[in-house]
Amino acid sequence: MFTLPNLLSALRLGLIGVIVWLYAVRDNGAAAAAALLLSGLTDIVDGRLARRLGQVSNLGKALDPLADKLTQLAVSVCLLRRYRVFLLLCALLCLKETTVGLCSLAVIARTGQVRSARWHGKAATTLMVLTTALHFLWGDVPDRLSWALAGLCAGAIVFSGALYVIENVRVVRGERT
Repeated sequence: MFTLPNLLSALRLGLIGVIVWLYAVRDNGAAAAAALLLSGLTDIVDGRLARRLGQVSNLGKALDPLADKLTQLAVSVCLLRRYRVFLLLCALLCLKETTVGLCSLAVIARTGQVRSARWHGKAATTLMVLTTALHFLWGDVPDRLSWALAGLCAGAIVFSGALYVIENVRVVRGERT
């Protein structure tokens, strides 16, 4: 339970409050972006460490995406005060995570196992981190660019959500994945 990868995921959960405070209270977009990028870096490191050290666990497989999703939602809510397009991303994140979460619970009930994140989920997360960090840093992103980046994120969220649902439904049905 107290493995280095799990502690890094817990650190990411703690960084959410720091990121929100830096951006929403201190109005320091650069510091918020730095904390967000640090969070993204620990996301990369914790998975690699878990595999390298043989410390992959069901707790880690659940904690890692939880930290990702809560971070994405928190930074999207922060950016809503300046960029209304993030309302779309908040809605899509909530819809995707509710749907995938329910499917994942069905998989756990059927198999007793928590499934690891997939490449498409990591790609969508990376795109969100980079997009939100840019918005934190720039502070006045032109509307067209903001909408274009949000559109890419929205597409990645929908694509990833669809692949997770398809895979989870197959697992619940007992099909090979």
